[in-house]
Amino acid sequence: MTQLWTVIRFELNSYFKNKGYILATVLLAAVLGVGLCIPRFFGEDEGTKQDGAVASEEQGKKDSLLIFDEAGIIKDTKYLDKKYPEWTWKIVSDEKKLEDEVKAETAEAGFVVRNASTYDYIVNNSKMYDSNTEMFDEILSYYNRANYMNQNKIDVEKMEEVLNTPIVSNQKVLGKDSVRSYAYTYILIFVIYFMIIFYGQMIAVSVTSEKSNRAIEVLITSSKPDYLIFGKVCAGAIASFLQIGIILGAGLVSYRANASVWSSKLTGMLGSIFDIPNTVLIVFAVFVVFGFLFYSFLYASLGALVSKTEDISKSVGPVMMVFIVGFMIAMFGLQEPDGMLIRITSFIPFTASYMMIIRTAMGTVTVVELIVSALILIASCVLTGIIGAKVYRFGTLHYGNPLKLRNVLRRLVSEKE
Repeated sequence: MTQLWTVIRFELNSYFKNKGYILATVLLAAVLGVGLCIPRFFGEDEGTKQDGAVASEEQGKKDSLLIFDEAGIIKDTKYLDKKYPEWTWKIVSDEKKLEDEVKAETAEAGFVVRNASTYDYIVNNSKMYDSNTEMFDEILSYYNRANYMNQNKIDVEKMEEVLNTPIVSNQKVLGKDSVRSYAYTYILIFVIYFMIIFYGQMIAVSVTSEKSNRAIEVLITSSKPDYLIFGKVCAGAIASFLQIGIILGAGLVSYRANASVWSSKLTGMLGSIFDIPNTVLIVFAVFVVFGFLFYSFLYASLGALVSKTEDISKSVGPVMMVFIVGFMIAMFGLQEPDGMLIRITSFIPFTASYMMIIRTAMGTVTVVELIVSALILIASCVLTGIIGAKVYRFGTLHYGNPLKLRNVLRRLVSEKE
């Protein structure tokens, strides 16, 4: 046990002396902490006034929309000015004039009405997202109804009042509000992704570097291989959780201290990120710890199979691919947290860290399911640690061509027999 703590202290010392580690931690924590204090520096009232001034300025600017009514359906713009006051509507008498103005960019776009159900939309440069045609579909439908009602002596205003009676709906959420919990769930998933990808790779590189510079030969003589791999993985876990904790803690403390000076809209938006329920935090802590250890043992053992750092990508590639596929499933799972695929993968060690957080934050999950999934992940973590230690012990003193994991496992089984 003394040797294990010695390895952990040595590895942690290398992390804490790493300028990149310290700089990234301090810089990200400072940016997040100071960024959430901005309203307090400038003052709430002034910010509100500035927002109002910008809004007023934007409202004063209106883009023009032109209409050439070949069918004679739209005779005036009273309805348009009332229904869509954010636009300046103008009826032109010539299609070419409409096109010239749109091309000269004196008008946003134009509509050429061919008949009661057909029109051409004229625009200079098309946009990826343009809702003008949807708006004009509604406009043309209105004028068609209005013309029909006028011909049949029906009161247009009363009929429109009936047709446009507002429907009020109130949502009562009995379980979890997926809309509100989406933001922090999304961030937690990315935290897991970057922790495992970044620190797992660092652990693998550390193991391979010690082999390439022959430092492993000295370490093996002063400490058992099992202590080396467990020490490296535990030190990586401590360093990563400390870094993430400092960064997220700085943001959380700054948000709590400055929530009152943010506008109500931004407070609601930030609240959906920082107001994480304690249940979600507990589940996140359990599954991210053992999920990290599970993958770290895999990275460490695979790093021991190669002698050159340039061969690491080939060695850890299959595990990384599985991890990324799990991440992609999790991203799609945010849209359907109670889907069958999410339920199944929440019990698979390679993906449980993602899926149980999604199910806890946004879906439905029982305590029994959480316990079963956690026990499977913990057992897999212990098994991976034991096998990883054997692979690490076998591969650390092997030099030359990269070893294949299946061949190493086969030899370990044969030696045991």
